[in-house]
Amino acid sequence: AGPIDLQIRQGHFTSELATAITDCAADWVVMGTTGASGVKKIMGSHAYHALLRSPVPVLTVPAHAPITMPKQILFCASLHIDEYQYLQQLIKVAEQLSANVTCLHVHPESTKPDPVKQEDFMHYFWQELKTILTFSAQPGNDVAATIDAFAIAHKMDWIAVRPIERNIIEKLTQPRVSRKLV
Repeated sequence: AGPIDLQIRQGHFTSELATAITDCAADWVVMGTTGASGVKKIMGSHAYHALLRSPVPVLTVPAHAPITMPKQILFCASLHIDEYQYLQQLIKVAEQLSANVTCLHVHPESTKPDPVKQEDFMHYFWQELKTILTFSAQPGNDVAATIDAFAIAHKMDWIAVRPIERNIIEKLTQPRVSRKLV
């Protein structure tokens, strides 16, 4: 374990966080969450904005969560090729923690998951990285609720999500899964 650095800064949260990450050459940002309500729920919490804008992974810890080493990590997979780099980072962390990684892809109840994307995703990690992952595709129209139910049922210690860039129509019509989970 490396040193812990505590800093107090004044200014706009996201810009000060970005400066602190650069100044400290941070590998991670760890933040507590209390659950946003009222205006914060509409505008967004600091943890959520850090998740969207941080150049390094952000670990959010709920206020009353027990502090234990994770043994089961859930990665929410959209099956896009650009998320391979994120899963590679997560696998390195999981190896250091001796934790297992499960990839979960949630698809609408009215459709089946794309078998080609699913096979390509699994093949990349099992063949290229020689890493054994568990993979599951689950139907669900409420993605966040499906992820939450899966995490509880399978006793996941951490849930890893990657915010996905969306166009203006998607932003207006579809709530972010990452926002709900944070």
